[in-house]
Amino acid sequence: MYLKNGITSLSVFSIIVFMLISTTITAQIKNDVVPATRGAITPASSDKIALLIGNAAYEGENALKTPKNDVAKMETALKKLNFYIVRIDDASRDEMYQVFSVFEENSKQARVAFFYYSGHMVVLNDKNYLVPIDAKINKEENVISQTVALDSMMNNLKARESVIAIDVAYPSHFKFNKSASSNGISFAKPKNFDKGLLSFTTGSNATLKEGESSLFSTYFSKEIVNGFPYVAFLAARTNIKAITNGKQDLAAFGYITNCNTGYGSCSNWKDDTVMSFMPRFAFPWPPPQASARDVIPKGFFSTCKTLGDVNVILRSALDKAEYFEKSYYPIGDGEHGFVVTTRLEQINEDATSIKGTDRWAIKYNERKDISFSKYLSSLFFPQKGYFRVIAFIVTDNSLKKSSESPTKDEALGWLDNGEPDIPYGIPERLFTKNYNVTALIYEYQLPENDINAALVPHSLHQGREHLVKAKLWGELSKN
Repeated sequence: MYLKNGITSLSVFSIIVFMLISTTITAQIKNDVVPATRGAITPASSDKIALLIGNAAYEGENALKTPKNDVAKMETALKKLNFYIVRIDDASRDEMYQVFSVFEENSKQARVAFFYYSGHMVVLNDKNYLVPIDAKINKEENVISQTVALDSMMNNLKARESVIAIDVAYPSHFKFNKSASSNGISFAKPKNFDKGLLSFTTGSNATLKEGESSLFSTYFSKEIVNGFPYVAFLAARTNIKAITNGKQDLAAFGYITNCNTGYGSCSNWKDDTVMSFMPRFAFPWPPPQASARDVIPKGFFSTCKTLGDVNVILRSALDKAEYFEKSYYPIGDGEHGFVVTTRLEQINEDATSIKGTDRWAIKYNERKDISFSKYLSSLFFPQKGYFRVIAFIVTDNSLKKSSESPTKDEALGWLDNGEPDIPYGIPERLFTKNYNVTALIYEYQLPENDINAALVPHSLHQGREHLVKAKLWGELSKN
């Protein structure tokens, strides 16, 4: 549905909210799209709802060209996924508050809520404010009374899954806004946003011409028709950075559901199955203190040109050493490499892997009523033993170790919470001389007649010895 409202355009700030349901809006309806009537719009049959706002008709030099095209692209794509859509162009402050109020209320019933905004945004006292088209902002005192606080809207959403995309990569000329520049716009990092994914498009769309669309709306809408928001987001970010040579980017906060991974249920906007949240990025950075570590010689990866090539070598070695179950995590959204962890295995006191099925604690797998993270605190594996998780860190970041050790539940849950293969967009990144591959060994000991396993802070075996005994060193050295 297309609604015409007087809403001021916001800076390109992309927020995708998976939890919006039906929305009631009193607004001036565009006559050539739907009948010119006012009143409640309540799509009781839809559990996937979207609110799209494009503000372009600002006064003077703040006027924008593309927001209407941006929301049109998003609308076309989401219709193919059977979303109930409320689209608003050029909204006033009153109209924005009105539509947000209904949107928030209906999100309580929604399975998926998606919010997209294209227009101007200003920042004041570490808070983000969306700018209506009727805003008069000449000084700081005008901001709160003339704009709409993004934080308030975000925190009031109650949908099962929420994604918010704020597309605000437009230079603004509001006199008070000292943080904005001709090259783009700054944003305030959200605090305690844990209800989904919040993304900001940063940089500048100043070169776009009439009739064109923002890079985010172009590439996200192109990919989202396949139904997977996680893939669409990463595809948009990859293309934005490549086309602009890094002058534009997407900054993301929170988390988003993925498909066919340990992040949660398969999130596909094409189907009507129940979706669940992806856990927060489960491998902490900097990495927790390990029991042992070893920097893998760069000569083992001398033929590698990309991170994908490095992954091929690591994956091959892990497979040949019978570490068939692996879990991947991006570092810095994939900008700085990735982490791959092994499944928890039981080992001998000399660091060799236990032979046979006991290596993988089959007794746990026979229990369907307890989670893997609770495994070592259960009564189904109480005998004395040693356990190990190996994490390979491939990054150009400084590998400063955290002063904190991972809890038992955190370390044992790494396999459950990652992806089964290297995340989208990472394999193509160049494996430069700044990258290192480091193996971190997390060793746990379960004392006899005890059910509480504890991390061994300093293993009796050096990191390389662990890799040799695990038969990984020999495989890696063959390259």
